[in-house]
Amino acid sequence: MLSPTFDHIRPPSDALKINHPDNDKKHGQNERLIRRIFYLDNYLPFEEEKIEAFNALLAKQNLVLPDWWRKEESLRWIHAGRFDLQKTLNMVKTHLKFLEEADKGLSPGGERILRGGTIYQFGRDRHLRPIVVVDLAKLVRENLPIDDFTNALVFLLQTVKKTMFLPGHVEEWVVIQETIDLSLFKLPQKHIKTISEVTQTNFPCYLCKMFMLNPPFIVRVSWNMLKGFFDPMTAEKIDMLNGSTLNEIQTLVDPENLEKRFGGSHPNLEVFWPPQLPKRQNKVSVVANNGQFDVNFNPRNYIVKEFQQTGPEQWIEVEKPMIKLQEETFIPSTKPVESILKPVPITLDPIPLQQEQRRATEPNQGVEDKRENGLNINVGPSRDIDVNTNKQSFYSFNPCLLYTSPSPRDS
Repeated sequence: MLSPTFDHIRPPSDALKINHPDNDKKHGQNERLIRRIFYLDNYLPFEEEKIEAFNALLAKQNLVLPDWWRKEESLRWIHAGRFDLQKTLNMVKTHLKFLEEADKGLSPGGERILRGGTIYQFGRDRHLRPIVVVDLAKLVRENLPIDDFTNALVFLLQTVKKTMFLPGHVEEWVVIQETIDLSLFKLPQKHIKTISEVTQTNFPCYLCKMFMLNPPFIVRVSWNMLKGFFDPMTAEKIDMLNGSTLNEIQTLVDPENLEKRFGGSHPNLEVFWPPQLPKRQNKVSVVANNGQFDVNFNPRNYIVKEFQQTGPEQWIEVEKPMIKLQEETFIPSTKPVESILKPVPITLDPIPLQQEQRRATEPNQGVEDKRENGLNINVGPSRDIDVNTNKQSFYSFNPCLLYTSPSPRDS
């Protein structure tokens, strides 16, 4: 169970406004399909067929998945297995065993590594994706035991995955690898191999972008030669920057979320664990029930809470749970509602189930475009509970609002 001190790094309430363009959620067709967003999106017929076939394979194998496991997670692993269902099954079995070990928590040696800043989480990019930093130069200097490093890596990534994502809105992370003053022969090969194995085997489809800063010359040359053989979308995720090109990272990350050593404006960190927020933030408004690993997770029923920092590692809740509404007003969360947006009731007579299902599948039925506070809001009809009358009605609703910050290359 996560420590309550991690509540301050949950997704900012502004994450509810992020909506990814369709070609950013997925790209390609059939076996060449690459997907980046798995929640709150319509799946292609090819994906639905693969999910159905995978479920049949699970039943045949008598493999029972965890209670929190959802269709979206199955699709993530199907993509990770490149639609080879037997490979996907083997990967899932390996991952379930991994989770048993991961749930044992952070070891004393792993905690020392996190507090030392060899690997840590700090800041978010312009689309609120969390940033993970790996200081390979420090790792070499300290010659860290591989078991302790693996424990620290897994615990940190699990914390980010469970705490900092908002399904349908924020489902990827950005990685910064610092290699300054390292030659090709000084690169920590065992630790790099561990990072690769852990992330590919147990955290698939989470990487948005990796910045390798100040890589050795031979590594830059080799990458420029080899990246042409990679899938363009995969190759686009990896950038090697140094000196004159270091500021390119700011196309994706605001300077306030970057330390000065990476070309940002934030002072270099001295405290790395628990994860820190930018200095200007000592009070945060976050989505408190964002975890898709909660059995009761509902991606259209979010609660916003506020936390204030009272000490170096202490954050306390300062207000009662609130439901986030479109007009930036709040109501106490005394009962569940299906939407994060304020209902706009429309009186309708009851309709047969078949007609309701047909209405739900018709594209752009009754869609209305609005401009509010600099945000493009696309709203369409949906059935829900009116929090004022507690009656069922149709109203304009779409939980994904367009986030209009400067667009990076990969968005």
